[in-house]
Formats: sequence, C-alpha cells, structure tokens
Amino acid sequence: MTAPWTPRHPQIDPPTERPMAPARGGTPPLLRRGAWPVVVAILTGLVVVSSVVVVAVNVDGAARRTAGSAAAGGFVPTAGRAPTAADVPVTVPDLSGKTGSAASEVLGAAGVLNVTFAQNDALMTQPVISQSPAAGTQQRAGDPVYVTLQPEAPAAAPPSALAEPHRKLSSRDWLVIAKNPDAHIGERVIVHGRVTQFDAATGTTAFRASVDGVRQKQAYDYDTNTVLGGDAADLQDIVVDDEFTAEVTVMGSLTYKTQIGGNTTVPVLLVQTISRTS
Repeated sequence: MTAPWTPRHPQIDPPTERPMAPARGGTPPLLRRGAWPVVVAILTGLVVVSSVVVVAVNVDGAARRTAGSAAAGGFVPTAGRAPTAADVPVTVPDLSGKTGSAASEVLGAAGVLNVTFAQNDALMTQPVISQSPAAGTQQRAGDPVYVTLQPEAPAAAPPSALAEPHRKLSSRDWLVIAKNPDAHIGERVIVHGRVTQFDAATGTTAFRASVDGVRQKQAYDYDTNTVLGGDAADLQDIVVDDEFTAEVTVMGSLTYKTQIGGNTTVPVLLVQTISRTS
C-alpha cells in the first residue's frame, strides 16, 4: 500500500549564519558598490546637523553685529531680546532753519521716535538754534534727539508807555502788586518805604526795604519785604534806616536764601528816582 502524500514545507526560519568578515585588505561593506548612497546620506546628515549648530550659535550671539548688518549701519539688539521699532537704524536729519513744528515733522519722517525740546518757553513757531546729535549721525530710532528753539524776545514797551507818569498807589493797590509781582511787570508806580539792608552783601546797586503804597507815620508800619535796584550814583546817598519815596518800575519777583535758612520770594522794583523823606 502506498503511503499518503505529505507535502514538504519550505524552511521558514533563515539558517543561522555567522557574518562574513571581509578578507584582510578587502573593501569594507559600506564602501562596496551599492553602498555609496548610504554613505552620502550619512555625510549629508552630518553637514545639515553642523549647519544647524552654527545657526544656533549665531542666533545666541546676536548681540554682535553680523558682517552684513555692520556694512549697512544696522544695530542688532541685545542677546535674548527680540528687535523692536526702536532698534531700526536712522539718520538724524538737519534741522537748521526749521521751526519747531517743521522739525517735528522732519524727525518723524526720518523715523526718529524720541524727540526732546528744551524747556525754555519757546513756541513751536520759533526756529531751531541747536540740535544734538548733529545732522548725519547714525543711531537707533529710539535714541533721543535734543532740539532747542529760539526763545521769543519779550515785547518792547511802546514809547507812549515809557512816557506815562508813575501812578500813586493805595495800601491795597500795593498789596495786589506784592501778592503777584510777575503779573504786574512793567507797571510804573510810586512807593514808600524804609531801608532794611544796604551793605557789602547787597552791593552798591541794590538794597532791601520794607515797602508800602502810602507813606506811613511810623517806620515799622512798612510791611512788605522788597528788593530795589538802580544806578549806583542814584543810590549813593541812601543808607540803612532811611525812609524814602521812589518812582519805580515793577520787574517781577525774586527768590533768595535767607540768613536764617530757607527761601523767600519778594517783589523786585527798578528805581528811576528816589528821595529821602527822613
């Protein structure tokens, strides 16, 4: 009797073999024909990795200018800080001959973000008399540019006003002037008073006095501490404790340090004529 047919299955597990070592002096497996694409890929990967490392170092060292940015005059922000509008390089324009308003427009058009005008009460219609830094300076947009405008000259008193006589005052009229002398600059008035200091400390052209708008019977009734100035020749006969009558022009106020410490603010009067009354 014939035995039943039994199919033969192919070997599923590959035979165990020891890897073949290259013969001495032979070509390593990675350098054999067909292995070059693998080698090229590995080397390319190393180059890419090296490039990434170099880029990372450059970004970390951003505080230094790169060759390109230095040539262009650009500024690189401090390491770890993203660049802002204040880091944009700008060229300071020439502001000579321009009014304050025009200078602001020119600076804005140039990209300057930080403009400081000198505090001298000049109007923006006045011309520029100085700027810092100078025109053509390269700097960042956020760096300051300082501008000084020409102060407006005080208006000259009309000839008719100079010809006006000095007006007489009441005690109250004088107190109004003494309360805010700066609001009465240029007024021509007649005052009375007593000299309280006229020595080497005040000089020959100025003295301190207690003043009122009317003549007082008693010297101690003059209440307002005041500084008067004038020509030395007109004041040469005036000494401490003299009582006087003077035609003066109000010049505003003066703040000075007292001998006992602290500051005091007093009216300032310019003497046109003065005469002793006692």
